[in-house]
Amino acid sequence: MSLFKKLFLFVSFAFQSVVSAQAPFVDADSWRELQMSSYIKQFDKTITNQGFWGLAQWSMPVAHLDEIKKRQESIALCAPSEAIATQLDTLLSDIKEKEKALAPYFEEHNELNQQAQGLYFQWGIFKKGNDHPQALEAAYALDVFGSVQTFAATLLMAGFGKEVFASMAEGRPIDWKNSYRHYATQHSFEQKLYQPGASWGLIAAGNATFKDTYAWYGNEALLPLLQKATMHVVSDSVLQPVSTCLAVLGAGAWRAWQDWNILKGVYNNYTHLTGLFRLYGTLQQRLVAVARYVEQVQALCACAQQVPALAAHPTIKKAQRLMSTCQHDASVQKLFDLLASDTFRQEESWWYSRGNVLTAHKLLLENKQVITQLQQAAGLVDAFIAIAHLFHTQKDDAHTPWCYVQFIEADTPLVHITDGWLPLIAHPVSNSLFLGDADAAHMMLTGPNGGGKSSLLKMVGGVTTLAHAWGIVPARACIMTFFHGVMTSFDPKEDLSRGLSTFMAQKERLNACLERAQQTHEQQRVLFLLDEPYRGTIAAEADRRVYALGKAFTQQSQAMLLCATHLEMPTKLAEDTGIFTNKQMTIIDGAGDAPFKCLYRLADGPATWWFNDIDRRIAFIDWVHE
Repeated sequence: MSLFKKLFLFVSFAFQSVVSAQAPFVDADSWRELQMSSYIKQFDKTITNQGFWGLAQWSMPVAHLDEIKKRQESIALCAPSEAIATQLDTLLSDIKEKEKALAPYFEEHNELNQQAQGLYFQWGIFKKGNDHPQALEAAYALDVFGSVQTFAATLLMAGFGKEVFASMAEGRPIDWKNSYRHYATQHSFEQKLYQPGASWGLIAAGNATFKDTYAWYGNEALLPLLQKATMHVVSDSVLQPVSTCLAVLGAGAWRAWQDWNILKGVYNNYTHLTGLFRLYGTLQQRLVAVARYVEQVQALCACAQQVPALAAHPTIKKAQRLMSTCQHDASVQKLFDLLASDTFRQEESWWYSRGNVLTAHKLLLENKQVITQLQQAAGLVDAFIAIAHLFHTQKDDAHTPWCYVQFIEADTPLVHITDGWLPLIAHPVSNSLFLGDADAAHMMLTGPNGGGKSSLLKMVGGVTTLAHAWGIVPARACIMTFFHGVMTSFDPKEDLSRGLSTFMAQKERLNACLERAQQTHEQQRVLFLLDEPYRGTIAAEADRRVYALGKAFTQQSQAMLLCATHLEMPTKLAEDTGIFTNKQMTIIDGAGDAPFKCLYRLADGPATWWFNDIDRRIAFIDWVHE
């Protein structure tokens, strides 16, 4: 894989990189300040592994109005009552079950993968056989034959050979039952259950019975040796019991050692064969699940062609082309051909090609990016269905409704939001906002901290961003012009590495906002959201600068500005320019332990009490910080 492709795959998973590189509508700082990542996490009802990734992709605003309308049309088609939604839901549920088999192929140290490496050719030119199922099948057959041969030879050494040779000498059929009985009993201490006649050859071959071994030790070796050692001084009546005792101990130890080696050989061969069968069986079952996964994704992509937004998405189109024809990559083509073969048709079977299993396993490890592309396609469908379900289940909700956005053409920016709400709040309060057209083009929002000013700005920014990504928004109704960007300045941080104090960071960000407004083409629209601009310096200086900034924005007809501030001088822009409107968040007097009550409702006019009523202002500050 080329360096460019590797970089592309990395960037596709790096969320913030996607935001900055592929979504010029909103820069990384604005995305962070609007908490759009929290939106995505909160709305994540996906079920596949790549569903969240897909939701992040759909949340990137698009640059063409036609694409948004296509998404709105597709959301309508995917209502839960529609057959297409049911089909897609069923396929996604099947994919969720099967994609568990994909995880081991992305684990760096998977035990089964490491064990499977021992099934391939390891040396020189023989490695080329790893690309051919027939060669791997032959290697498997030889391995099994060798193990069975060793297993059989071990059993023959243990006593079965005596019956085989006897039957051949006597010209009769082999009595396997009698052979097994002899093997099982010939090591007994009971003399009637052994075949007499001993020789060193039988002992060395492991075929000698206990009695044979005892007779050799007692009669052929030990007694003469003892007689010679005692120079025949000690009588045989004394030496015989000693010889017998030593013979019993020697024969028993020798026979025990022989039996241990026989049993160990049988056990080792048995465990090797069963382990081999289990390893191949586990690989085959895993690949059966992978094969079913590929089939389900293929069916999912085919079904998604009925949904315009899904059918037009490049990732889904690429996945469908990948599964339909892979002539541009022979190894990928071979992988899909193998997965479609009879070897992976059923989950439990003894008769299947082990060579196909090993070849498919190897190709899958070498082409993991193909599986990633299929997962991404499934994730995109999963995420879109989750968005559609969200809309259809909440569109008529009394407190937290969703609606389609209606885009209109106008000479200047326009935003009309009815009962918009912020999903990031546990108990959101809806607000309506009308800017542009017959209403003022810009808004100055005043009042104290804790009244809901920042939340209102985030609601407007979130609605505008989702409008240009999903085509649906958390509001009862929404009409706006098509925007080409949203830029915020909520909380610029000091950066000591760059020598920026809080105020300097504020000033740098605000200068960037004004510069973007000035550089935006007259046919484009950009929304600017500023929260407490120029904080970090004295109030008089901040007062003057916020007023001047607002005045500068009045010269940019393609820009819409919403600014929240504690300062009074900017409220004069409404009178001085005629295109600003003053708003405040409603705060009323309470009773008892709660002298104030924040309604979080947008109201007309500036918060004059905040500027002029010193006692009330002090009381509110003390109350809100308790």
